[in-house]
Amino acid sequence: MIVSWNTTNACNMYCDHCYRDAGVKAEEELSTEEGKALLDEIAKAGFKIMIFSGGEPFMRDDIIELVAYSRSLGLRPVFGTNGTLIKAEVARQLKEAGAMGVGISLGSEKA
Repeated sequence: MIVSWNTTNACNMYCDHCYRDAGVKAEEELSTEEGKALLDEIAKAGFKIMIFSGGEPFMRDDIIELVAYSRSLGLRPVFGTNGTLIKAEVARQLKEAGAMGVGISLGSEKA
């Protein structure tokens, strides 16, 4: 079973194809501790694959911590991202935290 969590509304891009009105961080987004509590419930419900999405999930300062926590619960953390914020150091941290896959959306934007 798969669940997707839009971890933030914040995004560094404004893609025409995006189904979200993303851009600015929403006031009601979950804190790190609230996110961990959500992940606890997701694991208890029997989900196996945890998709971290957004907005842009890499806009969250705690995303690596949340990935590591989800992995410690036995979840398989993967991402839906635009990929622009994944640099070598972030990729290394993701691997160490237990991320198991990254889906990158490609789009062509109008100038």
